[in-house]
Amino acid sequence: LSNMAGVGNDNVNLQPEANPDDPPPGIPHEAPPPYNPAFQGVRMGPVQYIRNLQPFKHGSDLLIFLQRFHSYCQSLRVPDDMLSSLLVAHLDDAALRGISRHLDQDMPFRELVDLLKKAEGYHANNTDKYIADMASRKRLKTEKIHDFFVDLSRLSEMAYPGQQNEQVRLANLRQDFMRNINHPLIAARLREHNEMTMDQLLDLAILLESCYEASKVPSYQVNNMSEDMDTDITDARVSSLANMVEKMAINQIEHKNQRSVEEQQYQYNG
Repeated sequence: LSNMAGVGNDNVNLQPEANPDDPPPGIPHEAPPPYNPAFQGVRMGPVQYIRNLQPFKHGSDLLIFLQRFHSYCQSLRVPDDMLSSLLVAHLDDAALRGISRHLDQDMPFRELVDLLKKAEGYHANNTDKYIADMASRKRLKTEKIHDFFVDLSRLSEMAYPGQQNEQVRLANLRQDFMRNINHPLIAARLREHNEMTMDQLLDLAILLESCYEASKVPSYQVNNMSEDMDTDITDARVSSLANMVEKMAINQIEHKNQRSVEEQQYQYNG
């Protein structure tokens, strides 16, 4: 009986059989995230592929940060009741001080976003400032057209917030984009296409800029061509002078030889 029970037998394995669903040895078992209906059907990405979210800095683009924050939370399948706490944890000191006196521990996420937008200047009482900034925003000489459009579009969203002002925003964005693009030839071509949307107008502007830059001859090539032309002219003049000197020398030698022959004949006849 003792042999059947494995007592006194060192070769008998008393460990239970491994479950194929258990994680491999040495890898900690992670509990599944809480269920969130908002992310139903969304597959969670591998943690090693998820980029760490940098804190929001006061004065930077809040709308871009919120888009990145939403993608970050969606990748990790963060539950709704943790969104507000996670957003507060990703604010720098200056941004947190701006909302700290109105901050509530149980504040819903949507109210927290609206509060943060007001603290950063995204509200209707501050539209005049952004309208003026949008009108005075000029494209720099070394600035790409796409970068200029992105910044101008950001100002337009703050100058004309809300879906009710979308048509006004697009109309002013179109006019300011063509007026401040700092390229008269491209602006003139863009004004010919009133039927295009803003995305189509942007693609056309980038294409026109590429064609214009490709058609220009770089200045260093022009300088090299001028230097080559000057060198060729100088070489030609030197060669011409050398030929003239050579011919003069040959003529002088022939003339001297002829005089010597005439003198010898004169002495002989004399």
